[in-house]
Amino acid sequence: MSFSPTPVGPTGSRSVQEQREKWERKRTRTARALVQTEQKYCKQLELVNTYFVEILKAKGTLRQDIRESIFSSIPSIHSVNQTLLVRLENGDFGRGFDDFCPHLHHYVTYIDNIQNANKVLALQVKKNKAFRRFKKLQESRPEFHNCKLEDLLPLPIRRIQQYKHFLRDLSENTSPDYPEFQQLSRSGKLVSEVSQRIQDNARSHDNHLQLRRVQKLLKGRKTKVMLTFPKAKLLLMSSDQEDINDWYYSLSSAVGYVNTDTPSPSIYPSLPLYLCLSLYLSIYLSIYLSIYLSLPLSLLSASSPNRTGSLSSSERSLKP
Repeated sequence: MSFSPTPVGPTGSRSVQEQREKWERKRTRTARALVQTEQKYCKQLELVNTYFVEILKAKGTLRQDIRESIFSSIPSIHSVNQTLLVRLENGDFGRGFDDFCPHLHHYVTYIDNIQNANKVLALQVKKNKAFRRFKKLQESRPEFHNCKLEDLLPLPIRRIQQYKHFLRDLSENTSPDYPEFQQLSRSGKLVSEVSQRIQDNARSHDNHLQLRRVQKLLKGRKTKVMLTFPKAKLLLMSSDQEDINDWYYSLSSAVGYVNTDTPSPSIYPSLPLYLCLSLYLSIYLSIYLSIYLSLPLSLLSASSPNRTGSLSSSERSLKP
């Protein structure tokens, strides 16, 4: 989308005015949706903070470390978003997000803890009868509308993804001449960085699950696969050449130690040669498949004779 003026003239002036009115309508719709969803989001945060965090703290049903492992920075997030909501309801979107972004570290803390929170919650529901009864009682309140705690905990993560799209749409439909444009653009970049962290964490978790699946293939044996990699990363589905080299080196080292008397830093105890080789080949194949599947469509179709061309710059500059 572009706010650059078109040639002066009756027709050109009319088209510019129509386009600006279109942008303003889209901006108004986006702003309305942002406020409405923020109101709902803050109410849901209020449910978790009031009926779980504060009451559990008062009753002592859970130890402090367990409570903090489950709810992490929810109280801080709730406080920050209450302030943001007031700004948004007053129509002060640029200033609202400008003040909100310095507190994104509360979201980063929450994002990094979410997998652990899910594990701890599941364990407490399974083994802590008092907490299980308390959780069921709170969830039965009419304010929850049949929502479970498990449904509410991921909300801050989803909200960051929503902020990313809202800020993009608001900035795209705001004139660069307006002071709010710079605030929205700056906030959009900061929120996008947090959104990327969510994706990176999810990818890392998927890699961990992939490794768990490989280990389950060895179930029933007296061996356990424990591979070590540079930078302590799990890189089963990485398409980065340096990461692939790390995998190659680590797996080659593991195979090289098989049936030797030297303790292996990468795998223990020694595995049969055929098992190491099959593990090596299956993982290496999955890496190259992931590279191929992750190639951009433009690269895969670049040599196709049916390609008729790309969008013009004017077509890319305006959203339908």
